[in-house]
Amino acid sequence: ARLPKHRLVAPAPGGIATALEEARRYRRCVLWLDNVDRHLHVDADLTAEALTALVDSQARGHCVVVATLTRSQESQLKAIPEDAARLPVYQRAREVLERAHRVTVPRLFTAEERARAKDIDDARIAVALARSQEYGLAEYLANGPRLLAEWDNAWSANTDPHAPSYPRGAALIAAAVELRRAGYLSALPRELLEQVHTHYLDQYGGQRLHPEPLARAWEWALKPRFATTHLLTPTEDDTGHEPGRVEVFDYLVDATHRRTPAGEHAPEHVITAALEHTTAADAHSIGTTAYSQGRYPLAERAYRQAHAAYTDEHGP
Repeated sequence: ARLPKHRLVAPAPGGIATALEEARRYRRCVLWLDNVDRHLHVDADLTAEALTALVDSQARGHCVVVATLTRSQESQLKAIPEDAARLPVYQRAREVLERAHRVTVPRLFTAEERARAKDIDDARIAVALARSQEYGLAEYLANGPRLLAEWDNAWSANTDPHAPSYPRGAALIAAAVELRRAGYLSALPRELLEQVHTHYLDQYGGQRLHPEPLARAWEWALKPRFATTHLLTPTEDDTGHEPGRVEVFDYLVDATHRRTPAGEHAPEHVITAALEHTTAADAHSIGTTAYSQGRYPLAERAYRQAHAAYTDEHGP
Protein backbone atom coordinates (compact mmCIF):
# COMPACT_ATOMS: atom_id res chain seq x y z
CA ALA A 1 0.00 0.00 0.00
CA ARG A 2 2.82 2.43 0.87
CA LEU A 3 5.37 1.35 -1.72
CA PRO A 4 3.57 0.15 -4.85
CA LYS A 5 5.64 -1.28 -7.70
CA HIS A 6 8.64 -1.90 -5.44
CA ARG A 7 10.46 -5.23 -5.65
CA LEU A 8 10.75 -7.11 -2.33
CA VAL A 9 14.14 -8.68 -1.54
CA ALA A 10 14.24 -10.95 1.55
CA PRO A 11 17.56 -12.75 2.14
CA ALA A 12 18.14 -15.95 4.04
CA PRO A 13 20.83 -15.87 6.78
CA GLY A 14 24.22 -15.71 5.06
CA GLY A 15 22.70 -14.26 1.89
CA ILE A 16 23.20 -10.53 2.40
CA ALA A 17 25.80 -10.13 -0.36
CA THR A 18 23.43 -11.72 -2.88
CA ALA A 19 20.51 -9.65 -1.56
CA LEU A 20 22.42 -6.37 -1.87
CA GLU A 21 23.46 -7.23 -5.41
CA GLU A 22 19.86 -8.15 -6.26
CA ALA A 23 18.48 -4.95 -4.69
CA ARG A 24 20.83 -2.78 -6.75
CA ARG A 25 19.27 -4.20 -9.93
CA TYR A 26 15.94 -2.46 -9.30
CA ARG A 27 15.11 1.22 -9.36
CA ARG A 28 12.47 0.65 -6.65
CA CYS A 29 12.92 -2.02 -4.02
CA VAL A 30 12.45 -2.95 -0.36
CA LEU A 31 15.18 -4.92 1.40
CA TRP A 32 13.36 -6.87 4.15
CA LEU A 33 15.57 -7.96 7.07
CA ASP A 34 13.19 -9.77 9.39
CA ASN A 35 14.91 -10.68 12.69
CA VAL A 36 17.92 -8.66 11.61
CA ASP A 37 19.99 -10.03 14.51
CA ARG A 38 20.25 -13.35 12.61
CA HIS A 39 22.06 -11.53 9.80
CA LEU A 40 24.20 -9.33 12.05
CA HIS A 41 25.60 -12.32 13.91
CA VAL A 42 26.70 -14.28 10.82
CA ASP A 43 27.00 -11.99 7.81
CA ALA A 44 29.99 -9.64 7.52
CA ASP A 45 28.48 -8.11 4.36
CA LEU A 46 25.74 -6.40 6.37
CA THR A 47 27.45 -3.12 7.23
CA ALA A 48 26.28 0.44 7.77
CA GLU A 49 28.32 1.48 4.72
CA ALA A 50 26.65 -1.07 2.44
CA LEU A 51 23.16 -0.09 3.56
CA THR A 52 23.92 3.63 3.27
CA ALA A 53 25.20 3.16 -0.27
CA LEU A 54 22.05 1.26 -1.19
CA VAL A 55 19.58 3.71 0.34
CA ASP A 56 21.26 7.03 -0.44
CA SER A 57 22.08 6.46 -4.11
CA GLN A 58 19.72 8.98 -5.72
CA ALA A 59 20.86 8.05 -9.22
CA ARG A 60 19.51 4.51 -9.05
CA GLY A 61 16.04 5.28 -7.70
CA HIS A 62 14.29 4.53 -4.41
CA CYS A 63 15.24 1.77 -1.96
CA VAL A 64 13.99 1.23 1.56
CA VAL A 65 15.48 -1.14 4.13
CA VAL A 66 13.02 -2.46 6.73
CA ALA A 67 14.20 -4.62 9.63
CA THR A 68 12.73 -6.10 12.79
CA LEU A 69 14.49 -6.61 16.10
CA THR A 70 13.26 -7.42 19.60
CA ARG A 71 14.38 -5.30 22.52
CA SER A 72 16.14 -8.25 24.14
CA GLN A 73 18.15 -8.94 20.98
CA GLU A 74 19.05 -5.26 20.69
CA SER A 75 20.33 -5.27 24.26
CA GLN A 76 22.50 -8.30 23.51
CA LEU A 77 23.95 -6.70 20.38
CA LYS A 78 24.79 -3.49 22.25
CA ALA A 79 26.47 -5.34 25.13
CA ILE A 80 30.21 -5.97 25.21
CA PRO A 81 30.77 -9.64 24.33
CA GLU A 82 32.68 -11.86 26.74
CA ASP A 83 34.57 -13.37 23.81
CA ALA A 84 36.97 -10.67 22.55
CA ALA A 85 37.09 -12.32 19.13
CA ARG A 86 33.41 -11.41 18.69
CA LEU A 87 33.99 -7.70 19.34
CA PRO A 88 34.20 -6.71 15.62
CA VAL A 89 30.84 -8.44 15.00
CA TYR A 90 29.17 -6.48 17.78
CA GLN A 91 30.82 -3.23 16.70
CA ARG A 92 29.52 -3.73 13.15
CA ALA A 93 26.03 -4.49 14.51
CA ARG A 94 26.01 -1.31 16.61
CA GLU A 95 26.99 0.78 13.57
CA VAL A 96 24.11 -0.69 11.57
CA LEU A 97 21.60 -0.08 14.38
CA GLU A 98 22.79 3.50 14.87
CA ARG A 99 22.03 4.16 11.19
CA ALA A 100 18.41 3.05 11.61
CA HIS A 101 15.30 5.14 12.07
CA ARG A 102 13.57 3.41 14.98
CA VAL A 103 9.85 2.64 15.05
CA THR A 104 8.86 1.17 18.42
CA VAL A 105 5.92 -1.23 18.20
CA PRO A 106 4.24 -1.71 21.60
CA ARG A 107 3.65 -5.31 22.56
CA LEU A 108 -0.01 -4.77 23.52
CA PHE A 109 -2.65 -3.29 21.22
CA THR A 110 -4.48 -0.15 22.24
CA ALA A 111 -8.23 -0.29 22.82
CA GLU A 112 -8.77 1.36 19.41
CA GLU A 113 -6.55 -1.22 17.68
CA ARG A 114 -8.36 -4.10 19.36
CA ALA A 115 -11.68 -2.64 18.24
CA ARG A 116 -10.44 -2.44 14.62
CA ALA A 117 -9.10 -5.99 14.78
CA LYS A 118 -12.54 -7.29 15.77
CA ASP A 119 -13.81 -6.27 12.35
CA ILE A 120 -11.48 -8.76 10.64
CA ASP A 121 -13.18 -12.05 9.79
CA ASP A 122 -10.46 -14.44 10.96
CA ALA A 123 -11.02 -17.01 13.71
CA ARG A 124 -7.32 -16.99 14.67
CA ILE A 125 -7.39 -13.25 15.33
CA ALA A 126 -10.63 -13.60 17.29
CA VAL A 127 -8.99 -16.18 19.60
CA ALA A 128 -5.86 -14.04 19.99
CA LEU A 129 -7.94 -10.95 20.83
CA ALA A 130 -9.51 -12.81 23.73
CA ARG A 131 -5.97 -13.06 25.21
CA SER A 132 -4.73 -9.65 24.04
CA GLN A 133 -4.85 -7.99 27.47
CA GLU A 134 -2.19 -10.43 28.68
CA TYR A 135 -0.22 -11.27 25.52
CA GLY A 136 0.48 -9.11 22.52
CA LEU A 137 -1.75 -10.23 19.66
CA ALA A 138 1.23 -10.71 17.37
CA GLU A 139 3.26 -12.67 19.91
CA TYR A 140 0.27 -14.90 20.64
CA LEU A 141 -0.25 -15.67 16.94
CA ALA A 142 3.45 -15.99 16.07
CA ASN A 143 4.91 -17.59 19.20
CA GLY A 144 2.00 -19.89 19.97
CA PRO A 145 2.65 -22.31 17.08
CA ARG A 146 6.39 -22.32 17.85
CA LEU A 147 5.82 -23.15 21.51
CA LEU A 148 3.25 -25.78 20.60
CA ALA A 149 5.76 -27.41 18.25
CA GLU A 150 8.47 -27.27 20.94
CA TRP A 151 6.12 -28.96 23.41
CA ASP A 152 5.21 -31.66 20.86
CA ASN A 153 8.87 -32.32 20.06
CA ALA A 154 9.79 -32.63 23.74
CA TRP A 155 7.90 -35.95 23.99
CA SER A 156 10.53 -37.83 21.95
CA ALA A 157 12.80 -40.35 23.67
CA ASN A 158 15.65 -38.68 25.54
CA THR A 159 18.44 -40.87 24.13
CA ASP A 160 20.78 -38.47 22.32
CA PRO A 161 23.01 -36.51 24.74
CA HIS A 162 23.80 -34.00 21.97
CA ALA A 163 20.09 -33.31 21.33
CA PRO A 164 18.26 -33.89 24.62
CA SER A 165 14.48 -34.01 24.74
CA TYR A 166 12.30 -33.26 27.73
CA PRO A 167 9.48 -35.81 28.08
CA ARG A 168 9.07 -35.13 31.80
CA GLY A 169 8.88 -31.41 31.13
CA ALA A 170 6.31 -32.09 28.41
CA ALA A 171 4.31 -34.14 30.93
CA LEU A 172 4.35 -31.25 33.44
CA ILE A 173 2.93 -29.00 30.73
CA ALA A 174 0.33 -31.61 29.74
CA ALA A 175 -0.81 -31.81 33.35
CA ALA A 176 -1.10 -28.02 33.53
CA VAL A 177 -3.05 -27.86 30.27
CA GLU A 178 -5.49 -30.60 31.29
CA LEU A 179 -6.07 -29.08 34.72
CA ARG A 180 -6.84 -25.74 33.12
CA ARG A 181 -9.26 -27.46 30.71
CA ALA A 182 -10.85 -29.22 33.71
CA GLY A 183 -11.77 -25.87 35.26
CA TYR A 184 -8.82 -25.07 37.54
CA LEU A 185 -8.74 -21.28 37.31
CA SER A 186 -6.00 -20.19 39.72
CA ALA A 187 -2.26 -20.44 39.20
CA LEU A 188 -1.35 -24.12 39.37
CA PRO A 189 0.67 -25.46 42.32
CA ARG A 190 3.95 -27.02 41.26
CA GLU A 191 3.37 -29.68 43.90
CA LEU A 192 0.14 -30.70 42.16
CA LEU A 193 1.77 -30.87 38.72
CA GLU A 194 4.57 -33.02 40.12
CA GLN A 195 1.94 -35.30 41.67
CA VAL A 196 -0.13 -35.90 38.51
CA HIS A 197 2.33 -35.48 35.63
CA THR A 198 3.37 -39.14 35.69
CA HIS A 199 -0.06 -40.08 34.31
CA TYR A 200 0.75 -38.15 31.11
CA LEU A 201 4.34 -39.34 31.03
CA ASP A 202 3.17 -42.96 31.20
CA GLN A 203 0.77 -42.36 28.31
CA TYR A 204 3.73 -41.55 26.06
CA GLY A 205 5.98 -44.39 27.18
CA GLY A 206 7.05 -43.66 30.75
CA GLN A 207 10.55 -44.80 31.62
CA ARG A 208 11.15 -46.04 28.06
CA LEU A 209 11.50 -42.36 27.13
CA HIS A 210 14.44 -42.00 29.59
CA PRO A 211 12.83 -38.90 31.15
CA GLU A 212 15.10 -36.20 32.50
CA PRO A 213 15.32 -35.45 36.26
CA LEU A 214 12.50 -33.38 37.71
CA ALA A 215 14.70 -30.33 38.38
CA ARG A 216 15.87 -30.30 34.76
CA ALA A 217 12.27 -30.69 33.55
CA TRP A 218 11.21 -27.62 35.53
CA GLU A 219 14.20 -25.63 34.27
CA TRP A 220 13.22 -26.38 30.66
CA ALA A 221 9.49 -25.76 31.15
CA LEU A 222 10.00 -22.41 32.93
CA LYS A 223 12.68 -21.06 30.58
CA PRO A 224 11.66 -17.76 28.89
CA ARG A 225 11.14 -18.16 25.16
CA PHE A 226 10.02 -15.36 22.84
CA ALA A 227 8.99 -11.89 24.01
CA THR A 228 7.04 -12.50 27.24
CA THR A 229 5.98 -16.04 26.43
CA HIS A 230 6.87 -19.17 28.42
CA LEU A 231 5.52 -22.69 28.29
CA LEU A 232 4.98 -22.36 32.04
CA THR A 233 5.32 -18.97 33.75
CA PRO A 234 6.20 -18.74 37.45
CA THR A 235 3.90 -16.46 39.40
CA GLU A 236 4.93 -13.96 42.07
CA ASP A 237 3.24 -12.76 45.20
CA ASP A 238 3.14 -9.15 46.38
CA THR A 239 6.67 -9.41 47.77
CA GLY A 240 8.13 -10.57 44.46
CA HIS A 241 8.77 -14.11 45.69
CA GLU A 242 7.56 -17.16 43.78
CA PRO A 243 5.04 -19.06 45.92
CA GLY A 244 5.42 -22.32 43.99
CA ARG A 245 2.70 -21.79 41.39
CA VAL A 246 2.77 -21.46 37.61
CA GLU A 247 0.57 -20.31 34.73
CA VAL A 248 0.43 -22.22 31.45
CA PHE A 249 0.56 -20.40 28.10
CA ASP A 250 -3.06 -20.07 27.00
CA TYR A 251 -2.29 -20.90 23.37
CA LEU A 252 -1.36 -24.45 24.44
CA VAL A 253 -4.72 -24.83 26.21
CA ASP A 254 -6.63 -23.49 23.21
CA ALA A 255 -4.72 -25.70 20.76
CA THR A 256 -5.22 -28.81 22.92
CA HIS A 257 -8.91 -28.08 23.18
CA ARG A 258 -9.20 -27.85 19.39
CA ARG A 259 -7.37 -31.09 18.68
CA THR A 260 -8.81 -33.24 21.48
CA PRO A 261 -11.72 -35.49 20.38
CA ALA A 262 -15.08 -34.77 21.98
CA GLY A 263 -15.62 -36.81 25.14
CA GLU A 264 -11.94 -37.04 26.12
CA HIS A 265 -11.43 -35.41 29.52
CA ALA A 266 -8.90 -35.37 32.33
CA PRO A 267 -9.07 -38.67 34.27
CA GLU A 268 -10.92 -38.73 37.56
CA HIS A 269 -7.84 -39.39 39.70
CA VAL A 270 -6.20 -36.24 38.30
CA ILE A 271 -9.29 -34.17 39.17
CA THR A 272 -9.47 -35.76 42.61
CA ALA A 273 -5.84 -34.82 43.25
CA ALA A 274 -6.54 -31.27 42.05
CA LEU A 275 -9.42 -30.89 44.51
CA GLU A 276 -6.89 -31.28 47.33
CA HIS A 277 -5.23 -28.04 46.17
CA THR A 278 -8.21 -25.83 45.31
CA THR A 279 -9.87 -22.69 46.57
CA ALA A 280 -13.66 -22.57 46.80
CA ALA A 281 -13.81 -20.81 43.42
CA ASP A 282 -11.60 -23.44 41.78
CA ALA A 283 -13.64 -26.30 43.21
CA HIS A 284 -16.82 -24.58 42.02
CA SER A 285 -15.37 -24.17 38.51
CA ILE A 286 -14.17 -27.78 38.40
CA GLY A 287 -17.64 -28.90 39.48
CA THR A 288 -19.30 -26.85 36.74
CA THR A 289 -16.93 -28.26 34.11
CA ALA A 290 -17.50 -31.85 35.27
CA TYR A 291 -21.27 -31.27 35.29
CA SER A 292 -21.18 -29.99 31.70
CA GLN A 293 -19.30 -33.16 30.74
CA GLY A 294 -21.95 -35.39 32.34
CA ARG A 295 -19.59 -36.55 35.12
CA TYR A 296 -22.15 -36.05 37.86
CA PRO A 297 -20.52 -37.87 40.84
CA LEU A 298 -17.30 -35.93 40.23
CA ALA A 299 -19.27 -32.70 39.86
CA GLU A 300 -21.10 -33.40 43.14
CA ARG A 301 -17.84 -33.99 44.97
CA ALA A 302 -16.39 -30.71 43.68
CA TYR A 303 -19.58 -28.77 44.43
CA ARG A 304 -19.74 -30.17 47.99
CA GLN A 305 -16.14 -29.13 48.55
CA ALA A 306 -16.86 -25.65 47.18
CA HIS A 307 -20.00 -25.39 49.34
CA ALA A 308 -18.07 -26.35 52.49
CA ALA A 309 -15.33 -23.81 51.72
CA TYR A 310 -17.83 -21.03 50.98
CA THR A 311 -19.68 -21.84 54.22
CA ASP A 312 -16.46 -21.70 56.23
CA GLU A 313 -15.66 -18.31 54.67
CA HIS A 314 -19.07 -16.65 54.68
CA GLY A 315 -21.17 -18.59 57.18
CA PRO A 316 -24.48 -20.40 56.49
